[in-house]
Amino acid sequence: MKTHKRILIMITALGIGLSLGWVMPAQQPAAGPNWKDAAEADLGYTQYGACKDDKCRIDVLDKWTKAYPDNVTELWQARAEAYLGVYGSMKDNRKAFDKAKEIRTKLPNHFFAIQTILAGIYALPAPHSAADLTTAEQTAKYLLDNSSAVFAAANKPGNLSEAQWAQNKPVFESLSQRTYAWVYVQRKDDPKSEVELTKVVQAEPNQAPFVLWLGQAKFNQRAKNPAKVPEALYHVARAAQLDGPNALNATQKKTYLDFVTNTYNTYHGSKEGLEDFLAKAKANPMPASDFTIKDRNAIEMEKFKDREAWEKAHPDLAFWGDSIKAPLTGPTGAMIWNDNFKDALLPGEAIPGVTNFKGTLISMSPENQPNTLVLGVLDPATPDATLVFEDALPGMMAPGAVLEFSGTAKSYVADPFNITFEVEKKQLSGWTGVDPPGAAKGKGKAKAPSAPKGKAPPKGKGK
Repeated sequence: MKTHKRILIMITALGIGLSLGWVMPAQQPAAGPNWKDAAEADLGYTQYGACKDDKCRIDVLDKWTKAYPDNVTELWQARAEAYLGVYGSMKDNRKAFDKAKEIRTKLPNHFFAIQTILAGIYALPAPHSAADLTTAEQTAKYLLDNSSAVFAAANKPGNLSEAQWAQNKPVFESLSQRTYAWVYVQRKDDPKSEVELTKVVQAEPNQAPFVLWLGQAKFNQRAKNPAKVPEALYHVARAAQLDGPNALNATQKKTYLDFVTNTYNTYHGSKEGLEDFLAKAKANPMPASDFTIKDRNAIEMEKFKDREAWEKAHPDLAFWGDSIKAPLTGPTGAMIWNDNFKDALLPGEAIPGVTNFKGTLISMSPENQPNTLVLGVLDPATPDATLVFEDALPGMMAPGAVLEFSGTAKSYVADPFNITFEVEKKQLSGWTGVDPPGAAKGKGKAKAPSAPKGKAPPKGKGK
């Protein structure tokens, strides 16, 4: 699944943050006996207090820091908080985030530092650096594990009432879980994202972006576990139908609802049951324990009394699954590949009367006049065949089309299973590509892409 537009985080807690006192006030450090000398008091109190704008305040704070480093002044915390407040006033998210991180090295329970990191990570420009994601992850995990310590009475900022302080605890616990899950989404760690996003959706079922990401995380794992496809479609369908303050916009809703409809039709073989499926996804945050969508191969197999009868009716699928995929994903797969499949024409003469495999188009590259097609042979939603052409194909086709092909097997990946074929145009049937409006016409020779990522099998002479 491709996300063509970046989804903006919509966190309800931020909408009420001002009323809960989330903003670090840009206040002047208090005068008192903690000044080291008159010169420090002049910088931190007199000069700072005379400033009329934030630039002046930052200039004075920088002079103070240079003259009286943290290991010299007793007012390092008040000064750090002044920095944090001014950066917030200036909407300088980068410097505020870094200052908050610095404060937490000495004061891990500092409320405004934690708030600045958990809410501020979203305001930093994408792509987010590994260091910033780690800071957000560690801060979120710390609060989840230590919320009682963070929100102890002794840590309450002076500008918050006891009622506001009590309200903040559950708000920040939810924000921490969302941020913790979001970090793994940014890292494209689908298994970990699935675990943490599930916690978010169970606690806050109407957070549409997180529901969508949960569906995407499951769908991205379909190559290794095709059984995740039905649940993936469930969550995407729910995200596309949710309304309220955290809903996707109208364009996003249509995009993802179209994706669900098309993928359901491809996976199931028809739109039968689609309306009931959409209604259940909209009404229930999580699918029932017995929820599934039968794939079209399973439905087809049910028409036959036994496996043998199905294999006779679908010799191409039986050959792909039993004679190609099963041995190549076993412990001796590389040896079997070199001895039997590498550089061989498939299906060739292996199946009497069968000259082509059938596959469902999943993606193409480039999108118009492609030279690479990715198909699902055994499962229409799981990519297991990559077709590479020397000359680009004409136009483009919508995913879900059923194509037939034969080709020379050039490389394979065992996990997730995928074979790359070199295919000539005459070896492909069913391609009816049409150029989109405004596209450049003509034939082109495209550079063949590399094989799918994975450990390459040892080189050897194939048969």
